Amino acid sequence: MRNQGYLWRHDDVPIADLARPPAAQIRSRRRARRLLVPLLLVAAAAFGLSLLLPWHHRVVYITETYVAVRGADDETWVAAGSVFSLALAGLCLFGRRRLRLATRLFAIFADGVMLACLTIDYLDWQMSAAAVNPNVPELQYLGPGFYLAFGGTTLLIVTTVLVWRRL
Repeated sequence: MRNQGYLWRHDDVPIADLARPPAAQIRSRRRARRLLVPLLLVAAAAFGLSLLLPWHHRVVYITETYVAVRGADDETWVAAGSVFSLALAGLCLFGRRRLRLATRLFAIFADGVMLACLTIDYLDWQMSAAAVNPNVPELQYLGPGFYLAFGGTTLLIVTTVLVWRRL
């Protein structure tokens, strides 16, 4: 039996699969792919839907009223979450053994970008609301779009853990 370029047999096999025969390892990976792709498609749909929903309140100084800001108006970075999710689903579905490390690294990159953007957006809007008037709770409003994007980011992180362990 050849090592196929690996020093040890377990270099590219999850620890849980070490005692399993190769056929069981293949079935385990196929099962993981069947779970990953729908999760990533749900994450992409969550990011896309969050663009249509309100995210924050903005002050209109002329009339001194508050207007809900939709994601498509101000939070266009969320569209990258849909692109990342769909690209990762494609890599999980069609990627082979040689793309395994690239898929894992891309998943971590997508998680980092989306988590950083979500955190920066949250801090930016909370600080701008506090700068305008800290006593008005309507300015610190986080709408359903923000929470849906947060859920999409959470799904992206969960799938990254599954990609890292099972792909």
